[in-house]
Amino acid sequence: MIRFHVRARRLAYWAAGGTAFTCVTGGTALGQATIAELEGSAGVIAPRAYGISGDGRTIVGSGSLGFDGRGLTWDSDLVATVLPVLPGDTCATAIGVSAGGSWIAGTSTLDTFTDVTTNAVLWNADGTIRNLGRLPGDQRASATSISADGSIVVGVSGDFPQQNAFVWMADDGMVALEAPPASTNEQAFRVSADGSWIYGTVLIDGTRQIARWARGGAVQVIGGLPGNDLSLARASSEDGSIAFGYTSPDSVLLRWSEQGGIEDLGPLPGSTGRDTLWDTNADGTIAVGYSRVRAEIFHATIWTRTTGVADLNDYLPALGVDLRGWTLRTAEAISDDATVMLGLGVLDGEVRPYVIRNLPPLLPCTADLDGDGEATVFDFLEFQNFFAARDPRANFDGDGDFTFFDFLAFQTAFDAGCP
Repeated sequence: MIRFHVRARRLAYWAAGGTAFTCVTGGTALGQATIAELEGSAGVIAPRAYGISGDGRTIVGSGSLGFDGRGLTWDSDLVATVLPVLPGDTCATAIGVSAGGSWIAGTSTLDTFTDVTTNAVLWNADGTIRNLGRLPGDQRASATSISADGSIVVGVSGDFPQQNAFVWMADDGMVALEAPPASTNEQAFRVSADGSWIYGTVLIDGTRQIARWARGGAVQVIGGLPGNDLSLARASSEDGSIAFGYTSPDSVLLRWSEQGGIEDLGPLPGSTGRDTLWDTNADGTIAVGYSRVRAEIFHATIWTRTTGVADLNDYLPALGVDLRGWTLRTAEAISDDATVMLGLGVLDGEVRPYVIRNLPPLLPCTADLDGDGEATVFDFLEFQNFFAARDPRANFDGDGDFTFFDFLAFQTAFDAGCP
C-alpha cells in the first residue's frame, strides 16, 4: 500500500504552475436537468473526468487499475470504456477530446519505479492509440488539448524547470512552440476548437505570464495582472478570441479578449483563495471552475457577465436544477452549448465525479440588472449607475471600455426582454 501511494504521488504532478496529469486516480437532449455519477469499467475504479466534447456526448478522464491507471471515455449513455496504453506501458490518462468526440488526447506512461517515461498520445474513435512522442531529449510529454477536427494537439514536454510547449500536427509531427525572448519555461494548455490559437504560459524573470501562439507559430505574450507572479489561461472560446484563467497569489479570476485585454473578474465572494476558471462555452459567455470557501473545501463556480462569479450550489437550484444529496466541489468542463457540465462533487460523504445534462439556459436575462426577473425602467437606472461607476456589469459589448456602444448593447438586451 505504501508503494501505491508513492507511485501515485510521483505520477500525479510533474509540471509546476498547475500542469498535471494523473495516472492513479452526456448527450444533449431536451428534458429536465439531471445529475449522475460517472462510474468506472472493467476493474477501473475511482474515476475522474477531465474533459467533455463540444457536443456534450463524450467525456474523458482516468481511473485506477491496481497500482496503475487507465484512460477512460464515457459515451452519451454514460457507459465507460477503458482506453489502451502503448505497448509495454503501465498507465494512461485521457485529458482532452475533440468537438465531436472522435479524437482523444492524453498520456501513456511506463513506470519502472526507478524511471518514468511518458509520451503524448492520441486515441481515435475505435480506441486505437497513436504515439505522438515527446520533444528530443525529454523524458515526459503530456497532450493537454485537441482541436475540433483532431488535426492539432498541444501540450507540454519536459520536466520543470526545463519545459517546452509543443504542437503536434499530422503532417509535421511534434515541434516546440516559439519561446519569447528571456522565457525559461513554456506550457501549452488549450488550443481553440478551430485550431487558430494556442493558449498557455511563459516564465519570464520569475513571473509566469499568459501567452498565446498563432497557428503559424508566432508567440504573443499577453502578460498578467499586476502584483501576481503567476497568471494562467486555461480556457478558450471556439475561435480563440476570448480566454479565461486565474492568478496567484491574489487568487482572482481573469478574462482576456482581443478587444478588451485582461479583465479582473475578482474571486467568488467570500472565497478564501485558490479561485480558478477551467473551461468555457463556445462563445465565451459562460465560464466554470471552482473556489475555496473554507479550509480545503472547494465549491464549483460559474461566471457570466451579468452575475459575476457565483457558487453553482446556489446558482443551479435557483434555475430549477435538482442537486439534492450533492455538493458540487469543482466544475471542470462544459459543452459548447452549455447544456452539459462535469466535475467532482460529494455524494453520501464521498467524492465522486458527476455530470449534469440538459441544463437550462445558464445566462440570465442580461437586461435584468436589478434582479427582479423583469426588464423595466429600474434596470435602465441601474445600468446608468453601473456605467457611471465603471462597473464591469455596464460593459455590455465586452470590449473592456465604457462607451456609447455599451448603451446600444444594453438597449438591444432590454428590447429582447426576459423569458
